[in-house]
Amino acid sequence: MSVQEMKDLRERARLTQAQMAERMGLGKTAYVDLELGDDDWKKFKHRHQLALERASLSLAVERGDISLALPSARRDALALARLITDAAPSPAGFTRWLFDQADRDDPVGDLARDAKADPDFPDGTPGDCLDYLSQPRFSAGRKALMEALDEYLP
Repeated sequence: MSVQEMKDLRERARLTQAQMAERMGLGKTAYVDLELGDDDWKKFKHRHQLALERASLSLAVERGDISLALPSARRDALALARLITDAAPSPAGFTRWLFDQADRDDPVGDLARDAKADPDFPDGTPGDCLDYLSQPRFSAGRKALMEALDEYLP
C-alpha cells in the first residue's frame, strides 16, 4: 500500500482529507502530512495500512460498493466469512428450527406458530425470513425474529 493508493481511495470515496483522517483515527494535519509525504512521516507505516484497510471495509459496507474495500481487506473479509459460514448452522435449516419452537410461550413461539400457519412463509435463510417479515403487517414479528436469530446463530 502506498500513499498514492491511499489518496486514490479517498478520492474514489469522495471524502475530504478531514473525513478520511477521522475514519483512520488520525488528525487532519497528520493525515495531510502523510498524504503529502511530509519528511516527519518518512514512510507509510504498518499502522497506517491497517487503519486504511479498516476504513476501506467500513466504506464498502456503508456504500454497498465492494470496490472501496482494499484487496487485502477483501481477502481477509472473505476468509472470515468462510469461517463464520463453516461454523454456523445451515441457514436453510432456520425455518425448520423456528417451526420446532411452536410450543414455546414467548414471542419466538408466537412467531413460530404464525410462520407455520402462513403458507407463504419462506423456507430458507434467516435473511429470507427477515425480508418476508419486513412487511408492515409483521411489525411484532421482526423483533421476535431477532430474538430467534440470537438463539439460532452461534
